[in-house]
Amino acid sequence: MKKNQIIGIISFVVLVTTIVLVAIFWPAKSSKSPVSIEDINAVKLAQHLTDSGAKMYGAYWCSACKQQKDLFGPEAFAKINYVECDPKGQNPQTEECQKEEIGAFPTWKIDGKKYEGVRSLYELAVTSNFK
Repeated sequence: MKKNQIIGIISFVVLVTTIVLVAIFWPAKSSKSPVSIEDINAVKLAQHLTDSGAKMYGAYWCSACKQQKDLFGPEAFAKINYVECDPKGQNPQTEECQKEEIGAFPTWKIDGKKYEGVRSLYELAVTSNFK
């Protein structure tokens, strides 16, 4: 092989390697969420969740449920479609909880999927496509 051919092959390998590395590490289209944390209004999010059919399953004695309610605040949480699972709670809907096989509190059901545990307003906004 001639010196020029070797330089050409090395240049080609460097070029291909550069293209591959750029393709791997160059940021793709913005993966920015449709909502920012600063833009979340708890009352509007609560209304959106209710309008989209989301439900929160819980029990009156559940400390994690209280924590979830506190994240919204009383005005916003009043808009949430809340299902009481304990028969001793106010307006219990134990049959629905059993039918939905609720095994932990709180459990959110959003777009047919279950999410167990306390969720931040941001998580709920992203999960429910709040804009």
